[in-house]
Parts: sequence; C-alpha cells; structure tokens
Amino acid sequence: MTVRKPAAAIRVLERMAVAADDHRRFQLESLEVIGEVVPFDVAVQTSIDPATLLDTSCVPVGAPHDPDRERRHFELEYREDTPLSYRELARRPARAAALRLEVEDPDTVPRFSEIIAPGGGCDELRATFVSGTDCWGSVTLYRRSTAFAEADVSFFTAVSDVMARGLRTSFLRAAADNPQSIDDPPGTMLLGRSGEIISTTEAAERWIDAIEPGGGVPSVFRSLLAALDHDPAPRATVHGAAGPVTIHLAAAKGGDAVAAILERPRPVELTPVITAAHGLTARETDVASAVLRGLTTRQAANLLEISEYTVQDHLKSVFDKVGVVTRGELSFELLVRHYLPPTAAGASPGPYGFYLDEPQPS
Repeated sequence: MTVRKPAAAIRVLERMAVAADDHRRFQLESLEVIGEVVPFDVAVQTSIDPATLLDTSCVPVGAPHDPDRERRHFELEYREDTPLSYRELARRPARAAALRLEVEDPDTVPRFSEIIAPGGGCDELRATFVSGTDCWGSVTLYRRSTAFAEADVSFFTAVSDVMARGLRTSFLRAAADNPQSIDDPPGTMLLGRSGEIISTTEAAERWIDAIEPGGGVPSVFRSLLAALDHDPAPRATVHGAAGPVTIHLAAAKGGDAVAAILERPRPVELTPVITAAHGLTARETDVASAVLRGLTTRQAANLLEISEYTVQDHLKSVFDKVGVVTRGELSFELLVRHYLPPTAAGASPGPYGFYLDEPQPS
C-alpha cells in the first residue's frame, strides 16, 4: 500500500472535495486516500442528515453489507448510554475517537462485544464530518489485529471539515441536476478564470438576475475568483432582489475553468415530511430537532429561549405522538420509519438534510 503523509493526503482530499459531484464516488475515493494515512481492514462511510443526525446512505468497504448486523448496530447506537456515539463526536472539538484509547475494557461496550469482536475486530475508530455546526457524514474504521493511535484520531480531526464540505458539495450538485425535487433549486455555472461565463443553467441565470438585474457577471464573482488563490472553496452570501443568495466556487475538474453553485441559504431543520407524518406542532418540531442533534434539555432551552420545563413538556408530547418513551427510541423510530425505506430504495441525500426525492408520508 502507498504510504502518504497526512499533510499531503489533506491536500488531495481538498481537491477531491471541491470537485465532488457524486457522494458515493467521493466517499470511496476519499477512503483510498484515508487508508494511505490510517490503514484499516474494514470501513463504513455514511452520509448524515444534519437536522436529525440519522444516516441517509451507507458505503461499506472491505466487508459485505449485512442488513441484520446494521439494524442491531442502529439499535445499540441510539441507546442513551452508548459511549462515543456519533452524536457525541459531532459535538466534540476533536470530531473523532478510537475505542481502545477511550474505553479501558472494550468488552463492556455492547457494540464491541456483540458485533465487532465476533466479526474478528480488534479496535474501532469513529469520526464525524462537520462543517460549521452541521454534520454531513461519518466514517467508522475497524482493525483486526492492531489498535488505533492518537495520530490516527488527530488526522480525522484535521479532515472533518474537508470531508463535510465534499459531501455537501456533491449533494448540491446532485440537486442542481434534479431541480424538480426541491423548491428554489440551486443553479450551476462554469466560469473562466477571468470571470467570463462558459456555461450556465436556467436556475443559475435566475439567481444571477436576482443579484444584478440586466445580465452580466456580478462583481461578487470576481472577488470570489480572486479568493481561489488562497481558499480552495470560497463562498459568499449577497442580497439581491429575491433575497439572499449564497455562491460557492470551486476549481472544475481539469483545465482552468471554475464551477459555481448558487443557492438560497437555508437553515437545516427537521424535514417537513416527518413533521407532517406525526402531526408535530412548530414548537414540538423545534424541540425534536434539538434533541435529535444531541442537545441536552438545558441546551435546547437556551437555544429556543424557553424554560427547561417547557422543553420537557413539548418533548413528552413528541414522545406521545411518535409512540416512544426515550430520546434514543425517538431516533430509532424515525430512522426505521423515515430513513431506512428511502435509503433501501436508493433515494439520494439532499443538500439541506433528508433526501432529494422525499417519500410521501404513509
């Protein structure tokens, strides 16, 4: 196997992230680079809905997909006492952890004793891919004979933002190619380094006209093109006639062209299909979203500017409507009812959480 230094690998991942246009290909190709720095025997990459921190796709490497093992993994993952859960790691500054480095006796961890060890595993490294406050994916690596080291964990801390941006870039590009699936679809453009338009979509033309009516390339593009010299993926939000527009730039694959994606800036929020399916009120939706992202009662109260007692009241109502009694059960119920079916049907993850092609509530 090729051995690559961490700094060199990060540069490669940066280039891959700005060019990402298919999340599965990006995940598989990035794992090849990752494996040159942090060797592994088996790996599982996922994409994640930032609003719920539930998986929207799964890419295994080194082992076949096992639905029964996957379901048991999810059952264990959403227990409130699960050590090093993805929710916990998404909030940690380090974003990653190795099981043997943090747990004195791994056999006390149910997923190790029930799944990892029986499958021949010796150690597990988990990492979440977070950009800003939004988690867009995760990776879990397994080794059969040696443990992971602190340097392995540090590498994933360094690449967390890069990987998150690569995943969301691929989701945005997929959405731009499938505009009927969402309102106000993102638009794409191809620019020359001097700012001339090489090609554009109708959606992009509408966004440009909203920024600068009458045609031409808005000046913000020239500013972003200049920023490419020191930032591989510059972005800016401007206010046009139709409201704010966020522009993302990235060097296109090959040549001197630059790809641009224009979209409506949106907060990541609990998907409407779940709200409609369970009849949650707007405030119950806010509370459910905060809880699913792993916030404590106090943190949710501070975020929503309500009392902890009010959070608990809304949460009890959410539990009653969904038919669960704990936060972990809430996550698992939503996963089984709303996430596993579209995943099994091959639905594509979307750039604002949930899926591009949203299933209708049953």
